[in-house]
Amino acid sequence: MTLLIGDVCGRGAEAAALTGLARHTLRTLLEDGSTPEHALERLNQALSREGTSRFVTALLAVLVPDEEGFCLRYWSAGHPAPLIRREDGTVEELPAHGDLLGVLEDIEYGSGSTHVAPGDTLVMFTDGVTEARAADGTFFESRLRNAVAQTGAGEALGFAERLAEAVVEFRATGADDIAVLAARAEAIG
Repeated sequence: MTLLIGDVCGRGAEAAALTGLARHTLRTLLEDGSTPEHALERLNQALSREGTSRFVTALLAVLVPDEEGFCLRYWSAGHPAPLIRREDGTVEELPAHGDLLGVLEDIEYGSGSTHVAPGDTLVMFTDGVTEARAADGTFFESRLRNAVAQTGAGEALGFAERLAEAVVEFRATGADDIAVLAARAEAIG
């Protein structure tokens, strides 16, 4: 299973066009068997050719079943690092650094891997989550891990919505878009 989340700098027609280009380029390349590294490289080339002043971030995650759950491999191109909410409620940040897409000709991707056991949840989100601001700081600094631990408890259905609602309730001003993707591993067999 392949999961993808991304974000485009800005709003309006140009941002919408880049969103469409990014979505369709990555989907086509991945469906045709390209590796995530190659797909991100090709997307970067396509964005560079557009000559836009905007950039794109992307995070790709591939879950491959194994005997005890899933092997998770992920690649980041300038996107916020994903989190894993373990079944026991602990939350881990998966280190993911990488260059923005559409800015440099040659980019480096942050990548890593981890094991995901049944009951664990991969949580991916846009910077609208991490940069949400209130009087006491940003959501990332003061609330993100705790919110993932709390909103991930109980039913898997609705986890992403509950986390997005926590962000909206936290922020005092601003209306940056928020996207959250949560995928909980279930036992195989």
